[in-house]
Amino acid sequence: MRILLSMVVVLVALVAVPAQQHSDWREFRSEADGFSIEMPGTPKVETRDLGNGAFQKFFTVDIGQESYLASLVQLPKGGGPENPGNDYFSVLMKAYADGSKTTLRSSRMTTWVSRPAMEGISDAESGTHLIDITSIGDRIYLVVFAGAKGQENESKATHMRDSFRLLSN
Repeated sequence: MRILLSMVVVLVALVAVPAQQHSDWREFRSEADGFSIEMPGTPKVETRDLGNGAFQKFFTVDIGQESYLASLVQLPKGGGPENPGNDYFSVLMKAYADGSKTTLRSSRMTTWVSRPAMEGISDAESGTHLIDITSIGDRIYLVVFAGAKGQENESKATHMRDSFRLLSN
């Protein structure tokens, strides 16, 4: 009985620690862009025209050496695949690695927000990036944590990804 009670106390302590670490995170919601996400501050929003009716929005929070990014790529009508798979996401992951001047260490297909997705880890001299990409219709969603090497599996890296939600709009 004491062992069971001790295990419950340890479990409660382990669950309570991550919640405290994220108490200063706030939900950011963009109805127009179809998503919500928790970020450790108010994001700076920037939009870039990609030509041919496509654009990309960046939602970033920088804290010291860490960067938290959510991004939406809006493709022209009919520009997204009906059933995105490994080949499609591999191209997107390579484009991210090339654009961020990082080296892709690993990537794998997964399910994220109930959608086919790809998760990857890429390395730079100064750190590591945890990348998650999914798409729905003509939209590509990208969530990235960039921090010190070895932090890619810590709760501050995964919290933002795990809080990401698609909105019905």
